[in-house]
Amino acid sequence: MQKLRIVFVCLTVLFLLGMSQSALASGTDPCPAVGDNLAGNCNILITIAANGSISTANGSATQPYDNLVKAGVGGGEDVTVGVINNSSSSVGALILTGAATTGDAGPFSFDETTGADAPCDPLLGTVSGSVTLAGCPNSPETSGSAFGFGAVNCGPNATGYEGPMNCFSNFASLTSGEVDFLSGGLAAGQSTWFALEAPAGLNLTVTQTPEPSSSLLLISGLGLFVLLRRAIA
Repeated sequence: MQKLRIVFVCLTVLFLLGMSQSALASGTDPCPAVGDNLAGNCNILITIAANGSISTANGSATQPYDNLVKAGVGGGEDVTVGVINNSSSSVGALILTGAATTGDAGPFSFDETTGADAPCDPLLGTVSGSVTLAGCPNSPETSGSAFGFGAVNCGPNATGYEGPMNCFSNFASLTSGEVDFLSGGLAAGQSTWFALEAPAGLNLTVTQTPEPSSSLLLISGLGLFVLLRRAIA
């Protein structure tokens, strides 16, 4: 009887470990309405599937968020990127790689230097209602940055393109960089967004860095398997 109790406890713990990380992300488009992207759709959508594979696709946004705001003549180049985590574990970081394009040295070139194409910049005034839109931080960003989240979360390394829960690192090449998710990572079932300097049709190569949560789950499972074998023996 004691052995059966141990087996039952082990199986229950394994079940709970899996269930606690198995929720699906709600919705399919986590990007907010910002700038000229008034519908609140992503230009690029990154989806992490249940098996951990990663796919990228053009989102349903029809233009960059700075398409008309920038100098009032169109031709915007800044896009919002959504990430949906449908895997069973949290994601601490993603590595993104994209080619340089005409007019841009790469998706991480982050060339905001004036308020002309910053949807949260108070210098825009009433243009597209940008300052008051849901995608902007509570405090409007100062001139020269698209969004204000980085200034709050990322300190002196902020670029102004950060979303509400990420910072950027290792992007010196401008064509490749790391998106680091804060507060323990992008949890299973969670979605978020950030911005990049690139045309809406940008094709990104996305890879995932090793996750502590996945390693912890594996170690826990192996430990319980050992206990289970000892109980049955």
